[in-house]
Amino acid sequence: MPCVGAQSTATESLAEINGDTITTEELNRALGTRLAQIEEQVYNLKSRELDVLIAQRLLAPEAAEQGISVPTLLDAEVTAKVGLVTALSVERQTSSTDGCFRTPRTLGPCCSSPTLTCIA
Repeated sequence: MPCVGAQSTATESLAEINGDTITTEELNRALGTRLAQIEEQVYNLKSRELDVLIAQRLLAPEAAEQGISVPTLLDAEVTAKVGLVTALSVERQTSSTDGCFRTPRTLGPCCSSPTLTCIA
C-alpha cells in the first residue's frame, strides 16, 4: 500500500476498510479546495525561493568583483537609489488615481490617468 504523501494515480487504493477501497481520487475530492490552496502555497514558496537563488547567483560575481557581499551590493545599487515608500505616499498616489485601484483584479480602462494601468 502506498504512502499517502507519495505520487499515485487517481484510482490507486490508499486504504481498504471491510472491503471498501479509498482511492486517491476520493481523498482529493474530500480535501477539495484545501488541497488546492496548499499546493498553490507550495508552488508560490518554491517559485519565490527559486527567484532568490537565481538573483543570488546572478549578483554573486559582481559582488565578488567589488569585494562586497550580495546584500551590500543590493543596498548600494538598489535600496540606496529608491525612495522610501511610506503609507502616506501610497495614500497620496491611490487617492489621486480616480479609483484605478479596485478589486477584483481585472484590467480595464477605468481612470483618466494616461500613465497608470487600471486594475478594476
